[in-house]
Amino acid sequence: MANHSGGLVTVDLSVFAVDYYRTWGYDRPLYVLAHDNFFRGPVGGFFERTGVIRATAAHAAEALGAGGLVLVFPGGDYDVYRPTRREGHGVAGLGSLADRNRIDAGSSGRRCQDGRVVSLGLHGLGIGAGASRPVIDAVAAAAERSGFATLWIGEHVVMVDEPSSRYPYSADGRIAIPPDADWLDPFIALSFAAAATNRIGLATGVLLLPEHNPVITAKSAASLDRLSGGRRLSLGVGVGWSKDEFEALGVPFERRAQRTEEYVAAMRTLWRDDVATFTGEFVSFEGVRVNPKPYRRTIPVICGGNSDSALQRVAEWGDGWYGFDLADVEEVAERVSVLRRMCRRVGRDFGDVKLSVSLKESRPEDLVALADIGIDELVVVAAPPDDPIVAESWVDDLARQYVGALR
Repeated sequence: MANHSGGLVTVDLSVFAVDYYRTWGYDRPLYVLAHDNFFRGPVGGFFERTGVIRATAAHAAEALGAGGLVLVFPGGDYDVYRPTRREGHGVAGLGSLADRNRIDAGSSGRRCQDGRVVSLGLHGLGIGAGASRPVIDAVAAAAERSGFATLWIGEHVVMVDEPSSRYPYSADGRIAIPPDADWLDPFIALSFAAAATNRIGLATGVLLLPEHNPVITAKSAASLDRLSGGRRLSLGVGVGWSKDEFEALGVPFERRAQRTEEYVAAMRTLWRDDVATFTGEFVSFEGVRVNPKPYRRTIPVICGGNSDSALQRVAEWGDGWYGFDLADVEEVAERVSVLRRMCRRVGRDFGDVKLSVSLKESRPEDLVALADIGIDELVVVAAPPDDPIVAESWVDDLARQYVGALR
């Protein structure tokens, strides 16, 4: 079934179900070397969602030299399974939920017309009870074990008792989180979540990018990407809504959207180039080295927000969209329709945009409709209990509700 010698594995997928990463005891990235048609099919999409890195013949040797595991697929019919426990390895996997998460190349699952399958994210750490180290450890490990694809963590550097700005995601214009709640720095919180897990994706949801120095942010994101083994880190960014917060940080509130766009371009330059130069209105540097680099020499930038302006940013330069706290599936469909038109207008392939959404009151049965709309990930936003043991059970209960609906 597989010829495993060192870091190179030759696989006949007609008889081999891929259990990746720590299946063989590897903590480092898993690379896939295969023909182009492989990556255009449903299994290629599966690997993209689960954080496997596509290798080419040109850099397969480099991948091996970096300590990664390379799978070589000679072709054929195949089945693919999400990661699970292999007896004898003592590796935490999806346990009893693994069979529920099986994805067959020929089956529909919760798949939309263009072949996407809705995965599940969990947005609940870094705030309040979710800012406790024991709860982070418990929730992160349980989420990975139970089949969640991504852990999302948001941020606010500053909260005020009497905000002068209207919160855009509630009818009364006020954020539901009390101003005295703990808010962890998202990079630090995600690094602890990464240390407690092996393969689950990580995402900021969202980082208020114009409040930050882009050079430092590029380094922080790349450092997290490297220390987490090159797993699927997504940098969700937003332009911010609280004028009070910007004033406290000494950052102009005006033109924050333009600042965000330029910061993203500057960070992509730093991630890509060994010696980087960038000249802009808000940030400039010449001949600088910022290391480490992300494993893929880039990090997906996901634009948060539900407004037309936010969707325009997605269409023009974002790698994906995080629609937050949308009213219902109907609003999701309307916003996706707008985004499709915007992508068409700027000549962007809509299929290249990852779509993640959270709903005000999400339900497992929404997964079917979301798949039909083309959503890649439903993010469940919920606050964990403050007891880590209870928090583990809480994650397992969520998984039973949602993962069962993926069958």
